[in-house]
Amino acid sequence: MKPLFIIPARGGSKGIPHKNIKPLGGRPLIAWTIDVAHEVAARFGLSDEHILLSTDSEGIAAVAEQCGLAVPYRRPAALATDTAGSREMMLDAIDYASAHGVDFDCVVLLQPTSPFRTADDVLGCMKLYEERRPDMAVSVKEASANPYYNCFETDERTGALHISKGDGLYTRRQDVPKAWEFNGAVYVINPASLRAMPMGAFPMRLPYAMPAERSVDLDTPLDWAIAEAMLAAGDLPHVDEYADSEWGRATKGACYALISRVRLLAASPLFNDRQNPSGSACRGEYSAEKWKTAAEAAKYFLENTRGYALHRSTDPERYGDYEDLFLRRYSPEIILAYQQDQFAVRLERNCLPGQLFNYAFGVLNNFPTLNTVAEYEVVKLDDQGNVVSTHLLGLDKLLKLHETNGTDPESGFDPQNPYANRDPRFYQSVWYNGEPWPARGTTAANTPKFESYVGGAHDATSKGFYCTGFFNRKFLDAWANLTGYGTMLKVNHNFIIFRYAEILLNYAEAVNEAFGDPDAVPAGYPMSAREAVNLVRERAKFPNYNMQDFKWPAGMPKAAAGKSISPLPAGLGQTEMRKRIIHERWIEFFQEEQRFFDLNRWKMRSPVTIYKQIITKSGDKFSFSVEPLITKTWKDKFYLFPIQEKEMNKSPLLEQNPGWGLEE
Repeated sequence: MKPLFIIPARGGSKGIPHKNIKPLGGRPLIAWTIDVAHEVAARFGLSDEHILLSTDSEGIAAVAEQCGLAVPYRRPAALATDTAGSREMMLDAIDYASAHGVDFDCVVLLQPTSPFRTADDVLGCMKLYEERRPDMAVSVKEASANPYYNCFETDERTGALHISKGDGLYTRRQDVPKAWEFNGAVYVINPASLRAMPMGAFPMRLPYAMPAERSVDLDTPLDWAIAEAMLAAGDLPHVDEYADSEWGRATKGACYALISRVRLLAASPLFNDRQNPSGSACRGEYSAEKWKTAAEAAKYFLENTRGYALHRSTDPERYGDYEDLFLRRYSPEIILAYQQDQFAVRLERNCLPGQLFNYAFGVLNNFPTLNTVAEYEVVKLDDQGNVVSTHLLGLDKLLKLHETNGTDPESGFDPQNPYANRDPRFYQSVWYNGEPWPARGTTAANTPKFESYVGGAHDATSKGFYCTGFFNRKFLDAWANLTGYGTMLKVNHNFIIFRYAEILLNYAEAVNEAFGDPDAVPAGYPMSAREAVNLVRERAKFPNYNMQDFKWPAGMPKAAAGKSISPLPAGLGQTEMRKRIIHERWIEFFQEEQRFFDLNRWKMRSPVTIYKQIITKSGDKFSFSVEPLITKTWKDKFYLFPIQEKEMNKSPLLEQNPGWGLEE
């Protein structure tokens, strides 16, 4: 074979300005493709005259020459417009090469926007062409949308949707024939076919499959950021490849976790609105492919990292699995975190009432709201303390039960006994009335307990604070000595940026949206969406506190120690599973700065009233009621901040975010 390599690189890129010479991984983007072309040409013993850069830009030509490629040819201006076709561009380059005595029998088109293609990818596609001599051999990746399964057309007469191909009887994606899409990396073309007809009319096009990780096509700033993360991952170790002294450093896993989170954000309604594409922040059309890409990103993490797992307590006599995660320096669940290792227990002092440690200050407005507390599920137990079922509560139901002074017949929840039989993560995340602080006592009598009732020792309303009736427990070490610097227990705190549970829930959400069946395991994927959620729920065990009875959180079912809440049942539809995943993220990532972004990306913001719990004491009996604390307003323009005027003034092409124009 005698290939002619054509590298198209016009100067008028709009999506990413000057992208062909923009540094990627410290090198101009075009250098990645030039290097591959040089390597393949060398395999055939060909000189640089067989590599033709097609550009109208002197700047791009100069950079290419700095990368070791001579650039004698210039693309005519008429073929460098936004509307100019690839076929016409290639025919002009072919004519130039032929006129200058270059002997070739096929054309290999290598677009600079595919930097992760390898020389072996090019050679594989060329081999396919050589063996079959089609009109074109082209690199492809598996398509996210399949005409047998989730591609639909409208009936011209009725407007009703019908499946694009087949009889519509396929119910599982893994059963349908594979569909492919061009990935833009390699085109090996018969020159005679190219002269005879447009590429779209080629009767014989053969696919050369490439994996998703090498099928990156840089078209948007998001694509570019993800490419940078992928390159960084190549230079970083796995978590099990460095010494304990390096704990906390960035890893391959951190890069892949970033890609997973960003892909999920890009697929979400704020940027990819199925119901209202014009209302998306990007104002583009809805693309189901974005959910497939998000699913692939989470899948890639699960299959290409080592050493990660959900955390299990290192001291189950004192700490539950969930709370222990935020207090242990070394954890297989941590992908990337900001860690504090100190004696000063500043966090405990700033989140708890000062009366607990004979201090004048404390509680810097870090109060869980009743709105969140109401979302912790209610666990139904049998007479032996085994978990029978788990039930959603929610604020609306809680308010209704207070109105009627009743008990929920489904779960057995009693609003006058609100701390009993709740999701285990509740006991590990929230301090509530009557719960002790174990480190301050040795007996039941001398162990201080939280008194958040009206007139109690920790009734913050009497101290001038807003109070919801609850204090934060998550991130706090209940066994830390809060008094006297000389005797303080050394405390670790993990403020986690990425952790393994997020990857599992990212995976579940993306798979559910991309494939539609929460119970199905898509072909090539490790698990179903439901299975991924249930892995997280299984870790949500009741703490196994086996110390003294008084150190057991009030209201927590002792018999359920070490048992998990119920898994999500089979048979949930896509919509119901979506709601359950969003709810699971709310509880699992409480206080981890995820909820704000989840509400935004799902466009679930609205005016909301924040409620507090009012507790009154009469003798030894407590009574519970609810009151509104504050109402927060909302406007949809708040989803995106306005672009600063000084930035808007830099370019007339910039468009202000929705709702922030001068006329608005």
